[in-house]
Amino acid sequence: VAAMLATCFLGDQDLRDHCCRTSSSVASGPIAPLGGSRLCEALSGSHWSNNKDCSMQSSTISAPDVEPNEATSCPALLRDPRRVTAWGIVGHTHEQLEACSVFAAAAQAWPSSPILVVMASAEYLHLLDNFVNHLSAQVSRVAKGSMVDRLLVICFDGASAAFCEELSAMCASVEIRCMPPRAEEGGETASAEHRGYIINWFKPAAAQLLLDVGASSVIWADIDIVLTRPLLHRFFAQANPTLQTECEVVQLGGLGSAKEYACLGGLGFASLASSWALAVWLDSYEPPTRRSQGMNEMYRLREKPQLY
Repeated sequence: VAAMLATCFLGDQDLRDHCCRTSSSVASGPIAPLGGSRLCEALSGSHWSNNKDCSMQSSTISAPDVEPNEATSCPALLRDPRRVTAWGIVGHTHEQLEACSVFAAAAQAWPSSPILVVMASAEYLHLLDNFVNHLSAQVSRVAKGSMVDRLLVICFDGASAAFCEELSAMCASVEIRCMPPRAEEGGETASAEHRGYIINWFKPAAAQLLLDVGASSVIWADIDIVLTRPLLHRFFAQANPTLQTECEVVQLGGLGSAKEYACLGGLGFASLASSWALAVWLDSYEPPTRRSQGMNEMYRLREKPQLY
């Protein structure tokens, strides 16, 4: 582990460049989690919510008929009353018009590929580096065009924005775009009390807004996930009317009670066909206050198993 840390994300630029571009040896077998990372086994199928064994209750919310996706202009989207919640979340840490421009540019550049979205801040740059290294290594193992390799990094401070641009310039196998935060005195964009809450809710907000500006589909992921296999396009169902999410087995009634599958917030997929579910999910968002931060996005989604 020490050698991996030194080589892959604490070493000098030449080592970092080699690791990011060519570290197929890193991905030659299952990759164990480093430190507090989660080992993502979701893609094996057994813990993936479009799998019949992971499905929970039948839907009690009807999905609307899907119409062809037409990109919406940023000025119009900013005025859309249906997106007040999503833009409210974005506005805590980013300039809304600038964020919309970044979303639109990514959707235009990558019109047919799922866009992988992650969140980054200064205290977790090592996890971002590790995530990109493993993503890059997995890309090198599969046929070109068969795996998700378009990455949009939402940055929440100046340090993460600068580091993201560095990664973007270094990595040849993964296309990376960076969304900078709103510039404020001291480099902080949200109070420490509420920042983690906003970052969590930024995932469904970003997914919804990317679909609005023309993206075909969006995957959100936490950067503490270690990918043990490629994110192949075939794992994600564009026509699925509900969200696909990473799941875990839970026993809500305690040890010995019936096992159920509940979503985790670490990995998920949405397309135009399931964008209605994103909207319902976002309706459960509560703005952070000094007295209460509401419920994180994962627990609000768990309350609505008909959405995934």
